[in-house]
Amino acid sequence: MIWVDVTSSCKSPLNTGVQRVVRSLTRELAALRPAGVTPLVWDNQLGAYARLGPREQRFLDNAFAESARATAEPERRANRSPLSRLVRHLGHRLRRLDLRAALRPGDVFFCPEIFQDRRTEFLPLLARSGRGHCAAIFHDAITLRRPDLSPPRRESGFAPYVEALAALQEVTAVSEFSRADLAALWAERGTASRAQLRAHPLGIDLERPRPPASSGSASRCVLCVSTIEPRKHHLGLLAAAESLWAAGAVFELELIGRSTNYWGARVCGEIERLQAAGRSVRWLQHVSDLELEAAYARARCTVFPSLIEGFGLPVLESLWHGRACVCADFGAMAEVAAGGGCLTCDVRSVEALAATLGRLLRDDALLQACETAAQARTFQGWRGFAEDLLRGWPGGG
Repeated sequence: MIWVDVTSSCKSPLNTGVQRVVRSLTRELAALRPAGVTPLVWDNQLGAYARLGPREQRFLDNAFAESARATAEPERRANRSPLSRLVRHLGHRLRRLDLRAALRPGDVFFCPEIFQDRRTEFLPLLARSGRGHCAAIFHDAITLRRPDLSPPRRESGFAPYVEALAALQEVTAVSEFSRADLAALWAERGTASRAQLRAHPLGIDLERPRPPASSGSASRCVLCVSTIEPRKHHLGLLAAAESLWAAGAVFELELIGRSTNYWGARVCGEIERLQAAGRSVRWLQHVSDLELEAAYARARCTVFPSLIEGFGLPVLESLWHGRACVCADFGAMAEVAAGGGCLTCDVRSVEALAATLGRLLRDDALLQACETAAQARTFQGWRGFAEDLLRGWPGGG
């Protein structure tokens, strides 16, 4: 049996990078091991896992099963009543699972989530019990490396998370950048790790057909897909766009992604200021997969100005859709961009970001060269990722 922690992906329609990874890998593992995969949700009050209820299973299977309407904060959609969390907790009590007793030799516990709660104590104990193989996905250490770009409440729980990963049998980082960073963190902290640590770049959904090759040169729409939080650098992007508009560039800027209560107001205030000045910028909020695909199709190009990432899934998705992407020339984004289809720059500089984006807006030949390179790239799907995981687990592939 493969027991999969899907806690953040079964509670609401939230469908950002981590949730896309969790849902995709859970689906593919279940396809490869029919009747051999059980998703679990962690209840921090219980200090235990529980089997999923019907509504949680629906959110895991399809983030937009209940509603595909755009929303600023998708988490709120699943918690409309003050009693929502209580009702969910009572359901967890009924479906509670003693995982340490349930785990058998040859079983795998797999956590593709980021956890900063009592799991930091529970999972090392589970791994040290020797009853099964404990594996995890590591996304990034941004909270520790750039606390200035992260919510203050996250930092206190992140160091125990890094320590807990070292107790597992296996950790797969989503990029070489993340793998090296986790190894460096363990070394800096003097953490003795027993985990086999490797890098495996994220996949793409190859179950759906790849969009037909087409050029965005007839469009004047620039798309940015990213959660509104400090490290995603929306304020820098809006400043770069404003300088391009002031210089006479004609384009529309579309922003897609959920908001955050600690940063969203600052970015939305700047969007409203630009709109009042007659600039073509709009925020479409957190949208369904169908709306996201339509946005990529109508875009001339995309821009992902993030200052630090563990991977940068929107860059990969842009290339999958055959759209040129402006992104960072450093870190994990440079890894994704290295295969072609991107224009990279130091996105920390508003001037460099504006200049690079301006090139794609002015030069159709350059745009088409990037599109050709993007369309020529091959990608591993989530099925291949899941198969690679299985080959390293008890029972093999």
